[in-house]
Amino acid sequence: SYYDMRNTIKRIRVEGLYLDEHELFELVRSIETIQNIVKFFSKNEEIIYPYLHKITKDTNCFPDITKRINNIINKFGRLKDNASPKLLDIRKEISSTQGRISGMLNSILKSLQFEGLAETDITPTYRDGRLVIPINPSHKRKIKGIIHDESASGKTIYIEPESVVETNNRIYELQNEEKREIVKILTDTANFIRPYINDLLASYNILGLIDFIRAKALFALRTESVIP
Repeated sequence: SYYDMRNTIKRIRVEGLYLDEHELFELVRSIETIQNIVKFFSKNEEIIYPYLHKITKDTNCFPDITKRINNIINKFGRLKDNASPKLLDIRKEISSTQGRISGMLNSILKSLQFEGLAETDITPTYRDGRLVIPINPSHKRKIKGIIHDESASGKTIYIEPESVVETNNRIYELQNEEKREIVKILTDTANFIRPYINDLLASYNILGLIDFIRAKALFALRTESVIP
């Protein structure tokens, strides 16, 4: 996890700017690499690599930052549902509302299939972020609702039945609430990181130096080099 995050963290010197989920994930992984390097060169009472120990021993390892980020970002680099109590509530409501819409659409589909107005192998799908049902255009006047899309062949249209429009609107509202809460969480995290920026840049210089030394060592082994 040798990620060069210097330009990324410089960006949040400006108040109000923040790192996205992927950037926070790479930031915490690279800081953990710095921590492991420092630990490796100072893990024994007898220092085996005195020069490398000397240049890494005073390196800041930022345990508070890693704890903060790991509390909100999961192992896949995505924001955890419980990154904040509000985000957890929003995502729970989105999930339950989507389940309710899916149940309503499946019920509508069964009725349409029973009446011969829909194919037996189709299922609800998403168009423009809204759950809809695919049907043959010849039946569109028999179903009250909003047409959102049409297939390239023109043989299928995607309609949102009138009975689920209001519930789909609620999903849209919740998704906007979710986006606002995510920005708030990421902004708060950037505010937490901002005072450490200069120290982070210094530690990344050490990470770069260790990476360079390691590259030279690997090259020397590959070419069976000797000390000049």
